[in-house]
Amino acid sequence: SHNPIFRQIGNLIDTGLKFSLEATAVISLDRRMEAVAAHREVVEALRMRNADAARGAANKILDLAARDLVSAKKLKSN
Repeated sequence: SHNPIFRQIGNLIDTGLKFSLEATAVISLDRRMEAVAAHREVVEALRMRNADAARGAANKILDLAARDLVSAKKLKSN
């Protein structure tokens, strides 16, 4: 695209995806399985139409992601 704003957004997305892929490459299998289980909790809560449980499970996913990003950053800096 010749649109400069679109190119900037594309560059930001590209940078974010690269970081995400690099960060998740160092996450242990146990942590990945923990994230999968949390996603299943969200799906089940939504299926049961339980908004509070879905919100709690979604917050757990965010907490796990934050923890994993901190761990990945520490590993990368060592």
